[in-house]
Amino acid sequence: MAKNVDEALTDCTLCYHSCGTRVTIEDGEAVKVQGLGSHP
Repeated sequence: MAKNVDEALTDCTLCYHSCGTRVTIEDGEAVKVQGLGSHP
């Protein structure tokens, strides 16, 4: 069965920096979270 894969760009709000993140979503579940390389 093929997986439904999507990505969402968002930010982390654990501190005041609010770093940009990319979340990979498979079948409605977040499976990977990466920091955005272009975000300072």
